Amino acid sequence: MILLAATCAGADITEAQRDRAATLAAREPSDKPRPASKTLRMFKCDSELDALAAATVNAERLPGGTVARVAATGSMLPCLDEKTFVVARSVYAHEVQLGDVLVFNRQNGDTVIHRVVERIGKKRWRMKGDNNDVPDIETIGKSQLVGRVELAFRY
Repeated sequence: MILLAATCAGADITEAQRDRAATLAAREPSDKPRPASKTLRMFKCDSELDALAAATVNAERLPGGTVARVAATGSMLPCLDEKTFVVARSVYAHEVQLGDVLVFNRQNGDTVIHRVVERIGKKRWRMKGDNNDVPDIETIGKSQLVGRVELAFRY
């Protein structure tokens, strides 16, 4: 996807930039729909520990913030790989938009990070990994939703 090339660009970040990221993450969400290019902010960290620490600090500042680690399945390449921690913010079902990257729990208990490709009614979605050829067979409901990915920290 061309969109991912724009949203995945990251650079080495300093402590001041991390503080700025935390400040941006703590802002209240706007009533306006967010442009697709703003759905995910990526940051490059020097080490796994730095990435985890930055993700944890930012998650604590978000309402309902959660940290998740991307699995080594490759389903969200090229944007999210196994060297990435994401910060997800809890959202109401009506806030979920096509193109959002969500963290959710499958019925078998697996935690997954995929993108919304279809809305089914008011509280169900069809998901797809960016690197997958076809959407997920299982749709997810509101009760399975952990949150929308807001920030990603890659080492």
